[in-house]
Amino acid sequence: MDLLSANLYICGMVQTYDTFWQKLYAKRLNEAAERESERIVAGNAQDFADYKFQAGIIRGLNIAHELIGEVNTEIAKAEQGEK
Repeated sequence: MDLLSANLYICGMVQTYDTFWQKLYAKRLNEAAERESERIVAGNAQDFADYKFQAGIIRGLNIAHELIGEVNTEIAKAEQGEK
């Protein structure tokens, strides 16, 4: 048993290697979007153009997060034999 499999087993997580990475990516994207949101709330934008740029980063991270969720759903359906 490799280290990753051992960690998944010890944590009681019964999931595939791919699912583990998908969830980890989704978590990291969500954390990054939260950090960027906090920067806007703190008033770190120098001007409106910078605000729009920071908002665009958050939008992009949220879109990526949604896409990972959709892929997870499609994979789960495929594993169950659904279309």
